[in-house]
Amino acid sequence: LDCDEQLIGTSSSRFDSDGDGLPDLFEWLGGSQPSSRDAEEDPDRDGLVNAVEVRMHTDPQLAESGRYSDLAYRYRLGVSSTARVSGSLCYGFEVDNVLLVPTIDRGEGPGINELVMSIAQVAGDDLEGPPIYRVARFRARYPVDGIKDPPDGVIALRPEDFVQP
Repeated sequence: LDCDEQLIGTSSSRFDSDGDGLPDLFEWLGGSQPSSRDAEEDPDRDGLVNAVEVRMHTDPQLAESGRYSDLAYRYRLGVSSTARVSGSLCYGFEVDNVLLVPTIDRGEGPGINELVMSIAQVAGDDLEGPPIYRVARFRARYPVDGIKDPPDGVIALRPEDFVQP
């Protein structure tokens, strides 16, 4: 048995135990409930539901609308100009305003930030069907007295970087 999963009421065999479209890890770290379908709730009454707050990386328990420009992740999603031979569409995305922090040395040098990007997709002919999740894990570095890595702050992810969780 997985004690952590039992403690918070989630399933170790499901990426999104409550089926609300928000992965358990992001709900837990983001301050919403991974064991209840609360994606459309707004506990801090700031006008943004939990799903939006978790996606923006803001706190669903704290009304902080005055700080969104500083805190919130910014997403851009677009259809790629190149279609696959199969006729399926490809999408490109950008995520901006991801805060990196100086960290202690855990054996690979100071400043290593562990980052996770998750995508979910459903079949075009079954929009109510269960989503398929893919996750990419990667690192960026921001040491106290050093230069961030990568220097331009851009991390390019390829389709093969995304794996099943």
